[in-house]
Amino acid sequence: MITPNLLSIATDTAHLPVWDIFRWQRRKKEKKILIPEGRERITLRHHKGAFVGCFSLRLKKNIDWGLFKLWKEKRTPSVTDQIARDFLPFIRNHYDYITTAPPSAKRTPSRYCVYDLAKNISKLTGIPFAPAFAQKTDKVYHGRFASLGQSKPRLLESWNIRNSSILFVDDCITSGTTASLCYEALVKLGNHVDGLIWVSAGG
Repeated sequence: MITPNLLSIATDTAHLPVWDIFRWQRRKKEKKILIPEGRERITLRHHKGAFVGCFSLRLKKNIDWGLFKLWKEKRTPSVTDQIARDFLPFIRNHYDYITTAPPSAKRTPSRYCVYDLAKNISKLTGIPFAPAFAQKTDKVYHGRFASLGQSKPRLLESWNIRNSSILFVDDCITSGTTASLCYEALVKLGNHVDGLIWVSAGG
């Protein structure tokens, strides 16, 4: 009879045969790669239509789009870390805060992938993350047409940040409408805003 060892008890695998434990551990360690080999280089793209200081880091065709969409639903920590680390070489200015686009109507704010991303960037850089916008009610779906028809974002009552330097981050840009509307709301309070968005899916 096989008795549980400390590893199996600590990882809650005491009920599994030894061979299954090894396979489980191997699968757990396999890293999901967002960027296929040979496409590691980042080229900044200026999105003047969103706002003057808005740039994206990657193109949709140069990433594993299926894994990216899965991350948006599952919030895989290793994928969040891969995305966050892409931002680091381009955060060269001083910023008082990091903020993001608001969650859409179908996203739960407490389980919002872009909040995870902003928190990870905050942890790596030491720049505090502060959500600025209330959850959207009219933007249910993502994509160019959903973005173009959306209402203006509403600032949270807790957002009282004025005359500060803000880094606006997002995971994906299509039309640039969401970023533009967020930018307008933030600069009305006297803030300076730069934008970094991980992937451009707008063509």
